[in-house]
Amino acid sequence: MFEHCSFSRFLVTLILQFQMQFVPKSVPPNPLSIKRLAELVSASNQTLALTGAGMSTESGLPDYRSEGVGLYARTDRRPMEYQTFLRSEVSRKFYWARNFIAWPYFSQVEPNGGHYLLSQWALNNRLFGIITQNVDRLHHRAGPGRILELHGCSHRVICLKCGHISERSELQKRFMELNPSWSKYGATKKELAIAPDGDVELPLDVVQNFKKLSRQSPLKEVGIDKSYNYTNAGISQEHSSKPHYLIVFFYDYQVPSCTQCLDGILKPDVTFFGENLPPAIKAEAAALVDQADLLLCLGTSVQTFSSFRLLLQANQLRIPIAIVNIGPTRADNMAGLIINSRIFTTLKQVDQLIAN
Repeated sequence: MFEHCSFSRFLVTLILQFQMQFVPKSVPPNPLSIKRLAELVSASNQTLALTGAGMSTESGLPDYRSEGVGLYARTDRRPMEYQTFLRSEVSRKFYWARNFIAWPYFSQVEPNGGHYLLSQWALNNRLFGIITQNVDRLHHRAGPGRILELHGCSHRVICLKCGHISERSELQKRFMELNPSWSKYGATKKELAIAPDGDVELPLDVVQNFKKLSRQSPLKEVGIDKSYNYTNAGISQEHSSKPHYLIVFFYDYQVPSCTQCLDGILKPDVTFFGENLPPAIKAEAAALVDQADLLLCLGTSVQTFSSFRLLLQANQLRIPIAIVNIGPTRADNMAGLIINSRIFTTLKQVDQLIAN
């Protein structure tokens, strides 16, 4: 019995260590700051939360910009831009190959205490809405509430021609049918760098045999042009100087298969860097800010204009802004309260203070 308990504690410790590896170093929140945030939340009738990648680091997903542990600090890769994805079949191939590898891990990541606490606040009418920049669906998995996915969701796939929406999990099955040998690869491998959007860095020798979903046609062999911008395609700098290492195999140059129109380009239903937000999403986010009497920014450096715009709007409306984020943000000068500590630790202390 003792040995079983010891092993269980060991497993829990191991899991927690893995989940916390992407959380930047921080100090405990100041008690006076906790008291002030509790007062703001208690006095508010319409608290709105704006969450970013830092919200999910305690679940084992990295953010982009945190010092030392963010994706940009650990790799030289940057997210693929929208125009690169659109104009290049090679880029789409790389994107989907990496996404295929990352999906088993990314899709099974669990909400953390911060997600669950916000969900509880929503049930208790302490929080009227959440605008999340994250595409991991963790807020939805934590429980019900009014949740707007500002940048879409990686669990959905959209056809850029006919607009058909499908589940990413179904696409994974189809990839597996075409690429059964790829089951040996997994995003838990030490050399693979997971990203907040479910992307992952792969060495080129892994990517070279990936077959794109397409209509069947004669196999083609393509050598990569040395002038190609490999960094924008998501290929690490280490490999970009050796393009002759890469030979891409694929079927029809045109088509990742859509089950509805058969010739549309499939893309995760997320807003890529360089892509505009859908007008309806932009309008809904602005409407939520209009209704708020407190804007609580959690785990976001507010670097994207889609989120910074909302802070500008709140500031213009004189809505109090409180920020909980490890590290500086683009909106620090607009905030009445800034706490540079872990989100769940901070919110749990605030919740306990309000309850007492």
